[in-house]
Amino acid sequence: MRPIVTMLSRIRKTRLRNRAFVCIARSSRGGFTLIEVLIAVVILSTGIVVVLQALHASLSALDSAVEKTHSAMLLQAKMGEAQAAARS
Repeated sequence: MRPIVTMLSRIRKTRLRNRAFVCIARSSRGGFTLIEVLIAVVILSTGIVVVLQALHASLSALDSAVEKTHSAMLLQAKMGEAQAAARS
């Protein structure tokens, strides 16, 4: 009976040591390095710049489409006036 108790206590001590070692190992490498943070910032910044350029291009296209629509509506109105004048 005594050897089983001794063996169980050794297993418990080993487990406690392993847990302590794992906790120390996790805490020592828990954060990010400076180079990892810088690379992440560069990647995010590049993505933001691309999105802003796409937004600018789409807004420019929208302005152009609005101007063309107004021009077409004005031309259609003038054509209607010219047709009405030609009929009378």
